[in-house]
Amino acid sequence: MASSRAAATVGRGRVELLVALVGVWATRSYWMPGGVVTSYDGATYSMPNTEVTRSALSAGRVPLINDLIFGGAPHLGNHAIGVFYPPRLIALFVDTATAHGLIVAAHVIWLGVGMVVLARRVGLSPLATAVAGIVAMLVGSTLTKTIQFEQIQPLAWLPWLLVAIDAVGRRGQSRRRVGVLAVVTAMTLLSGHPQLIVEVAVVAGIVAASLLVARRMSIVRLVAGALIGGLVTAVQLAATVAATAFGSLDQGRSFTELANGAFILQGRAAARAVFGTVLDRNPAGFSGSFEAILWLGIIGTCLAVIGAIAGCSSVEQRRWCIPFTVVACLGMVWSLGPRTPLFRIAYEVIPGFDLGRVSARWLSIVGIVASLLVARGVDAVSERWRPRRVGVLGLFGVAGVAVLAFGPFVDELSVAVVWLVTFVALVTALSAAPRHARRRVVVLLLVGELALLSFRSLPGDLVLSEAVGSSVSPAIAELQQRAASGGLVMALTPDGGPHDQLVTMLRPNSNVWFGLRSIDGYDGGVQVTQAWATALRRFTPEPALDMPMRSALSAPVSPSALARLGVRWMVVARDRDPGEWVPDWDGPIAADDLMTVWENPAWIGEAVAWFDSTAPSGAAADELRVMAASLGNSLLVDAKPVGCSSDCQPVGLNLVRHSPERLEISVDIDAPAVVTVPMQALPGWRVGIDGIDGDVVEVDGLFLGVVVEPGTHVVEFRYQPWWWWPSVAASITGAVAIGVLFLGRRRRTTW
Repeated sequence: MASSRAAATVGRGRVELLVALVGVWATRSYWMPGGVVTSYDGATYSMPNTEVTRSALSAGRVPLINDLIFGGAPHLGNHAIGVFYPPRLIALFVDTATAHGLIVAAHVIWLGVGMVVLARRVGLSPLATAVAGIVAMLVGSTLTKTIQFEQIQPLAWLPWLLVAIDAVGRRGQSRRRVGVLAVVTAMTLLSGHPQLIVEVAVVAGIVAASLLVARRMSIVRLVAGALIGGLVTAVQLAATVAATAFGSLDQGRSFTELANGAFILQGRAAARAVFGTVLDRNPAGFSGSFEAILWLGIIGTCLAVIGAIAGCSSVEQRRWCIPFTVVACLGMVWSLGPRTPLFRIAYEVIPGFDLGRVSARWLSIVGIVASLLVARGVDAVSERWRPRRVGVLGLFGVAGVAVLAFGPFVDELSVAVVWLVTFVALVTALSAAPRHARRRVVVLLLVGELALLSFRSLPGDLVLSEAVGSSVSPAIAELQQRAASGGLVMALTPDGGPHDQLVTMLRPNSNVWFGLRSIDGYDGGVQVTQAWATALRRFTPEPALDMPMRSALSAPVSPSALARLGVRWMVVARDRDPGEWVPDWDGPIAADDLMTVWENPAWIGEAVAWFDSTAPSGAAADELRVMAASLGNSLLVDAKPVGCSSDCQPVGLNLVRHSPERLEISVDIDAPAVVTVPMQALPGWRVGIDGIDGDVVEVDGLFLGVVVEPGTHVVEFRYQPWWWWPSVAASITGAVAIGVLFLGRRRRTTW
């Protein structure tokens, strides 16, 4: 008995090792020397955010605020950044680009091994378990998500979460099972992009509901594990909820926004998105958009259908096969966007469903779930096949593929022919191969097709010779030196082009790479606050909220309007005429082949004392747009205004940034004033004047301010949100609870 168990363990280890090696090969672009996979999101969003986290943790502080973008925005509260997600700590020991590559590769392998464990638990054969892991890693939707760093991480935890749920539902009273579920739940919640976490949670909920019905298992242990896991993440969840409350998207997205053709699976492109192509075609263009890439292949799709039918027909396996089939079907329907009743129902019922901008991301769930159905299909082909069944399958399959291939879904004959030949090869293997060799032949065809499809995946096309941000252009190098004396930066540069060039030319968020603070930003999720979005109306009555502030500007750019936002430096691309855009600015103070840099003559200082203020009658941004000239040196405040009778010229003050969460201002004034800093007045800021608490004033509808009486004072702003210490206590309580579960009296259990 002991020897048989040892042999089984060795056999299992070999399957995991095989799948891990395939994962290493599949992610070769991320770890091979000589190149760095850099997507648009990676260059201008994920990596800059990791830079902020790395810098803060290296300095021994938790990064609550990112003061480099949006004039100060929530950082911890942006859930996609994953500040407390343990694997991201590797960024403390290597550079950001290397850390991202290693983390992506590790999570793809973790996903594959997790699918092996899950497939084994549902009773599939060793060969089928290997297939489940390999398909989950090689399917196009997984490889596409690797270029979106924060999205592959939640997906990698899906099989492990399902394994933990299944373990809790089995007989036995081991508290460790509850502890494992709590740990996996916590890791899933901390891992990354909230839309993908919601999707993983939906799958887990459907599978758990199925197990509750099929096994009548105790719901107490299931809920206990989930709640303890959630308790561990209390700090992150509190920050996320707080940031969402004042984010511009706190009410969810409209059906119009969710129906954006670039973010859904387009009906006419559905066949291309599912089957993919091994020919030299652009994956995103072929599938309708890069978000809509599934690329399960002809063979994978057929085996998934066979596996779903066989599994749902089996008394022993239908308890897991039915929910997986339901999830696969729902994922396909939801990826089509708000054109179906099922989407509208989910939009109204599922918490967080309406916050996900890209409906096509449900295809990532479909790809993972389908891998298990494909594995069941592999086992099914070794079962007895009656010739009539094979003939009917072949007849309907050929007819279906012919309609898809030669009908209105593909324009190129070569793609249609490849699809048809691939299907014929599968039918031939099913009907002609000996029963004892049928599974191996089918698996070879399946893995061969997916491997060929993987060569056309996006990561291989996004390899740069060096990490973005590692090279500084002459103009930016000069700007870095000058900006050390203060002032925010804005860039009038292109929104498109090579990723490394976008970074060099300070594409909003890319300024983080060079330590330059900006009032601008882009695609920041909850970092796009209501106050910042409203501030765009200073320049145009109907701004595009999903675009940077610079997109709201028109020529010529007013120095005084930008000075009120703290902007001292303007970067202008060579394709713009400075005489048209910045005729009243000083410079150029720096220049190179790509851009010129200009200084704002109206800039006053890092902190400013305003001696005249007034209360706005409506939105401050609208008054600043239509009444800028009459306001002059008068500040708009949401408190009792201060006034002056003679010299109302604001003066600059010395500002010391101890950290983004602690600002100190030295004040020496001879009249009452509103002292301001160009930092968003997020809920949670507190102010002290000479150590005595004061009242934070929101100025111009956006920035921090405080009323200060005449004299010499020290004003200190601190970001201390009320939820911090209660959530820390809750997280510690959750961690202690997990420790108790694992350190309790051991009981022999079988996983």
